[in-house]
Amino acid sequence: MRKRELIPIVAVCALFLIACATVFVTNLVPRGEYEILTERAPAVVESAKPSESELVDINSASVEELVTLPGIGRSLAERIVEYRGTNGAFGSPADIMQVKGIGEGIYSNISDYITAKEADR
Repeated sequence: MRKRELIPIVAVCALFLIACATVFVTNLVPRGEYEILTERAPAVVESAKPSESELVDINSASVEELVTLPGIGRSLAERIVEYRGTNGAFGSPADIMQVKGIGEGIYSNISDYITAKEADR
């Protein structure tokens, strides 16, 4: 075959390859209707706060109840009960920071989960 005879064959092959590539690429793009989301999710999702009946009363809670609070382990729970026995009932939830080992950090973690009801004595 001569070069002149090959030109149409090469051109047909090139067009065929271009057509195949076009079909392949268009099948990669999904078809159909899509919903475009323009709203952003809130940066911080606020968790539901417990109801009054779900709060842990730091004036009457046992060690087992106190350890359910975030950041309160058995040792701190025992200190809370001991402090309460020595000094009497807490006047407010913030008074729990008078217990050794409970500072503002732990208090901020538990403040939504505790209450200081008057002691039944």
